[in-house]
Amino acid sequence: MSTASSAVFGSNAAHVVVFKDKRRKILLSQKNNIPMWVLPGGHLEKDESFEKAAIREYQEETGLIIKIIGLKLIYRHKKGFEKRVYEGKIIGGKMKINHETRAIAWFDLNKLPVPMTIYEQHRIKDALHQGNRVIKKPLSMDIKRELIYQLRNPLILIELLYFFMKDFFLGLITNRNSH
Repeated sequence: MSTASSAVFGSNAAHVVVFKDKRRKILLSQKNNIPMWVLPGGHLEKDESFEKAAIREYQEETGLIIKIIGLKLIYRHKKGFEKRVYEGKIIGGKMKINHETRAIAWFDLNKLPVPMTIYEQHRIKDALHQGNRVIKKPLSMDIKRELIYQLRNPLILIELLYFFMKDFFLGLITNRNSH
């Protein structure tokens, strides 16, 4: 089972979008480590395929068992890693929160919840409107724009700053201790 602390920006990840009510609603989860509403999913474990990671992570974060319908999005970072988004269909399980997830809920696509990153809003929009083709895009997140957008909610801004900066500071400490 993956842990929130093992998730790092800079590694391959797989997420799943599940729609209902004729694609008018979407199931989202809110993480414990940073309380943003997101598509359920996470990072690949060693030797794990994107599709298997998507299924595993979805069940870990929501309690629901899914079947993958198809690949919708591939975001490629210039450093070589990818974030993939699949569309899935619920085939079993029971919705429940766990140590990674503080909330799970269905949302109308015209009333997405707050807080949510601009990046996540784009992924949902892309998945909804991609038709029968796989969209391939460069992966980029404008941290400055994201932080300005999140100023609407100061507590989330503080948590975002912590989330983005902790790996930076941990890297400094690790590098200092290795010399």
